[in-house]
Formats: sequence, C-alpha cells, structure tokens
Amino acid sequence: GNYDVPKTNVAWVATDGKDSNDGTEAKPFATFQKALSAVKDGGTVVAKAGTYRPDPIDVNKKNITIQSAPGATVWIKGSEVVDKAKWKKQGSAWAATGNFHNFCTVCTVNQDPKLEGMAAYPEQAFINGKELRQVASKAEVKEGTFYVEDPDPVTLVSAGNNRAGYNAKPHRGAGYVIGVDPSRHTVEVVQHSRALTLIGDSTTLDGLTVEKYSPVQQWDYSDPEIGTSTGGVMVFASGKGLQITNSTFRYSSAGTALGVSDATNATVSGNRFTDNGGVGTGINKSSSVAVERNYWSGNNSEGFNTASCGGYCTIADMKVTHSEAVRYAYNTVDYSASATDHATPASWQTNRQSGIWFDEGVINSQILASQFINVPTAIFNEVSSSNMIASNV
Repeated sequence: GNYDVPKTNVAWVATDGKDSNDGTEAKPFATFQKALSAVKDGGTVVAKAGTYRPDPIDVNKKNITIQSAPGATVWIKGSEVVDKAKWKKQGSAWAATGNFHNFCTVCTVNQDPKLEGMAAYPEQAFINGKELRQVASKAEVKEGTFYVEDPDPVTLVSAGNNRAGYNAKPHRGAGYVIGVDPSRHTVEVVQHSRALTLIGDSTTLDGLTVEKYSPVQQWDYSDPEIGTSTGGVMVFASGKGLQITNSTFRYSSAGTALGVSDATNATVSGNRFTDNGGVGTGINKSSSVAVERNYWSGNNSEGFNTASCGGYCTIADMKVTHSEAVRYAYNTVDYSASATDHATPASWQTNRQSGIWFDEGVINSQILASQFINVPTAIFNEVSSSNMIASNV
C-alpha cells in the first residue's frame, strides 16, 4: 500500500538496520522493540521491505502506528530457517535435533485433547514456503509431511481433562523429521506463539503480513519460557480506537489468528485471514467494532472437530462473543477453492464451520451485505439478540 509517513515522532526499522542507529530512514533500527522505545505516544514505526523474525512485539503506549513503508511488502514471521548442517539422513527421512521449542499438544479448548487428533499439535513446518502436514509417527513421514519428536512432552495433571492443569517444566529439545532432502530446499519451523500484543489505546496496524506462529487454543497454559503468551491468539489487540487494516494474517496454527478483546470503537478492515489452523478472527467483550471489507479463506486447515464436539465446538472464520454493536459488513468468506461441495448432506455430517458466528451475548449488532461462497454454515446467530442480518449472499 501507499501509506504516508509522518515527519516527526517516527522510527524506522529495516532487516539490515542496527539498534545502535538513530532510527531515521537513512539509519534504521533493527528491531521493532527498539523503535517502539524510541517514539513517544502518538508515534509511528515504519518497517522497510523484507522478512522480520522478531521477538514478540508489545505495544503499550498510546496512539502508536506500526506500518509498512510506502510500497513495501513486510513479513513478520514466527518461523526460523533451519541450518542445513543440522539435518542428518535417517533411512528415507531427514532429522534435525537441537534447541527447538517444545509446544503444548494438550492445550485444546476440547477438554480431552485426544479427541482433536493431530489438530491438537500446534507445531508447523514449511518447505520453500509451502506448509507441510504433521503426522503422528516417524514411519508415516514422506514428501509433504513432517513429524515432531518430543522426548519430554507437556502432559495433563488429570488425563482427558485439561481443566485440571498441566505438567510443564523448562525444556527444549524437540526434533523435526521431514521426507525430502533439505540440502535442496529452505526448511522453516515455527518457534514462536505470539507475534504482537497491542494493548495501548488507538493502536494502528497497517499493511503488514503476520504469519507462521503457533499459539495453542487454551489461554491458561503457562509456558516456562514465555508464560501465557503461548495462548489463544497470534495477534492480540485490546483498548480504545484500535485500527487493524490492510494486513494479512495466515498460518496461525491452533489458536485464533487475530483476537480482539475488551475493545471499543475499533476498526478491522481490508484484511485477509487465510490458511489458519483454527479460527481466523475472534472478538470478545467489545463494543462498537466495525469489521468491513475483509476476506477469509482456508481456515481450520488443521481440521478441528466442528460436528460432534458439543460445548467444545469453537471453529469459525470469525467468532464473536459477549459483544455489542459489532458491524460485520461487505465481507467475503470464500471456499470456492475447496474440493468439497459444502451444500451436500455429506459435508454437514463432518463440517459445520461457520463463516460468521455470533456465539452468546452478541447484541445490537449487524451482519450485512456480505458474501459466503461454498461455506458449510454462512451465518450462525446463537443465544444473541436484537441483531440485524440483511442483504447477504
């Protein structure tokens, strides 16, 4: 996009910058955190083109804008490229061991994580940017798949009931196994759960692509390294006057890609939410939120249960809970590329994913003038009241 850059209270970042620089366009910083510390309330952080693999970015000042430079394409990624020297041939596969993060595989909304199968496993791996499918054993690994060896997994205090807590201690050492020769490819594995935590009033996020993070569904799992920033969402946004615009959120594994909570007078517009493992967008305990001209496709790619899960059914392209005056308008949810015709009874038996789901306590809100293409359930308005649903296709 073509975003104007203010003249004052601005800090620039670049992939070849240095935090010892002065943060000008000519001498940019290397990290977002350094740039954020350099601006006052009302400041702007401008990212030059390229791929950033930052530590989690926290914004708690007021009226901060994070944007791409005019005309620049900016990726914020939670993945790391695995050094080719780390891979060792093992039979017909290749394995890399080392200091890889151990993710929680028992942190699903479903009280019994086993019922979600491989969807409960939040790890992700990519070859040349293409997502690999995770399998449950080393023997199943072939081209297009990967397996994670975790010698010391997080376990449940009470089997089949993650409401009773988790057995977790400081640990690393997961290994990744793939089915193609990594010397000929670029292999990435996701090593972070949370990309951004936006908790300052009037924060603006504009023109970025945030991808390849592995939040778990549960919010209460406290990782020994990063606490509860493991949970819920890839990007968390809260406060008054939020603006989340013209950005792409993709490849968030189990948790929601963008989660907005306790927000008032927020705008979520012109964004794309694609190829996320679970939910694309979530809004909770918020009021006066305009969600307009966004696009969703390819979500729930992990295949979480949407049919026989009862109270643990959580999956939608966008889910709204306990909120007032949400205006969902001029949006598109597009599954035309799916190999399945979701108009058939056979689809309904296994897939009840909703395009937009007002789930409990959503009042005085609107679902207007939006398109739902080959979506199992377009609109689900549940235990909510005084809502207007009109002019949708």
